[in-house]
Amino acid sequence: MSSSSKAVLEASARSTALAPAPRGARVNAVAPGHGQIGWMDEEALPRVRRIVPMGTLGAPSDIAGAVVFLASQ
Repeated sequence: MSSSSKAVLEASARSTALAPAPRGARVNAVAPGHGQIGWMDEEALPRVRRIVPMGTLGAPSDIAGAVVFLASQ
């Protein structure tokens, strides 16, 4: 997800959260960064790893737990 897409998602979540907040309802958003997914070819992996601070790429399963938790509350 690009930085501009993340900014739009965050702004949308904040805006959407305003109306239900007084009643205790919450709005969450998940905006994952670079991940090791099927479309990324082997040539791109080293380049992407260099720009990620930890040097590793996330797997979909890394994000799944957070999404399941947020959806269950």
